[in-house]
Amino acid sequence: MNTQKVLDYFHIDYVTNHPEVSNKCFGVSCPFCGDTGKHCGIFIDSGNYSCWKCGKKGGLYKLLKQIKHISWDEFKTVSGVREQKETVKGTLDSIFDRKSLRIEDNPIEFDSYTKSQPIMEGEKDVVKFLRYRSIVFRELKTMGVRNCKHGKFSQRLLFPVYHPLHIAPDRSLQGFVGRDYTGIAEKKYLFPAGFKAHEHLYSTWGMIPTVERKIIIVEGVMDAIAMGDRGNAIALFGKNMSFTQLAKLTVLAEHFTKLEVMLDSDAFPNARMMARDLAPFFSVSIIQLEKGDPESMRDKVYSKSRKIIGF
Repeated sequence: MNTQKVLDYFHIDYVTNHPEVSNKCFGVSCPFCGDTGKHCGIFIDSGNYSCWKCGKKGGLYKLLKQIKHISWDEFKTVSGVREQKETVKGTLDSIFDRKSLRIEDNPIEFDSYTKSQPIMEGEKDVVKFLRYRSIVFRELKTMGVRNCKHGKFSQRLLFPVYHPLHIAPDRSLQGFVGRDYTGIAEKKYLFPAGFKAHEHLYSTWGMIPTVERKIIIVEGVMDAIAMGDRGNAIALFGKNMSFTQLAKLTVLAEHFTKLEVMLDSDAFPNARMMARDLAPFFSVSIIQLEKGDPESMRDKVYSKSRKIIGF
């Protein structure tokens, strides 16, 4: 569908490159909340809309019907679409080509994880590592964390990576990440061969909707664990969000409504970019830390930060 052609045909007033709307969208006035500042974004590629003010989202026909009261038959003729997709799933399927969600079929080396032993109480280096971070041993044991003592991942805790919506015992292992606990390794984190971290999301428990229905986006595994008692925390394995990670996060919009971007204090530009990309799907805010990262600021993360809503 040629979105611009449809808007021009029905004489819809729109703007491009709106400073407060995704650059992937045309901006129009919202007929649902009455905003006239063109904060209702229409995705150029798919035609689906999302208002940055009131949060309304759906298909282009629903929007045009509200603005111009046009008929479905007239819309079909101009747009060339065959059917109307108004569910969240339909909207997301239209925006993100499912090919972009396919992870290359490279075999992942699971041996280091499967042959390692579950973490045991009393191991000196592990106890010191956990105590310094105020992490309760039984939490890691419940998460399936293992202690590797031999080979490439020696002296590392191995954290399993599952699909965020898969809840134990039905969780499907997608990979793992090894975190050094000695403090002397050249690299804090190691990944197994074949595992492309930038195509995955790390969550601690499986995404269970709470009363707040909130997700917290952080950089690393330890940040996610530190924020686990503040909401459903997801780690991106870095300061940037890949397109595949974005697409996977939007699927969670069927279960969650709020999202906080909480990156390290030196990554505010990255946080703003993420917030703008995620704003069509969630009520997004940025938690800008005064210093450090969520792991080091665990108990002070909200008292020593600034909450930003407009980006």
